Amino acid sequence: MAKTILVVDDEVTVRDLLKDTFVIEGYDVRLAEGAETAFEILKEEDIEVIFLDLKLFGQEKPWPAGIAAGKKPSRP
Repeated sequence: MAKTILVVDDEVTVRDLLKDTFVIEGYDVRLAEGAETAFEILKEEDIEVIFLDLKLFGQEKPWPAGIAAGKKPSRP
């Protein structure tokens, strides 16, 4: 069974490039354009590695720590 990678980036070209590269290497790849989609994927699937754009527009910090734990960050 192939390991699964989650790619989180708001730029479609970056997501597609990473997906193509990892698929060629034999990985399963899931794509998310933002935090909400990433959280949904993390709830449903076992993800071994996350490639994450730390400068996603409109996101509050420190959401990367929350996404790694599979938890939504609290909002004020």
